[in-house]
Amino acid sequence: MKLFLLSVLLIGLAFAGIAIKIWAKKVGVLRYMASQSPF
Repeated sequence: MKLFLLSVLLIGLAFAGIAIKIWAKKVGVLRYMASQSPF
């Protein structure tokens, strides 16, 4: 059961990450965040 929950969580995080990347590209947030980054 623990493994199942962990798998669901990881898949959810992966989908969320992809969605955020696509949204950031559309809005241009990625460039703004890169310019604000201390690195």
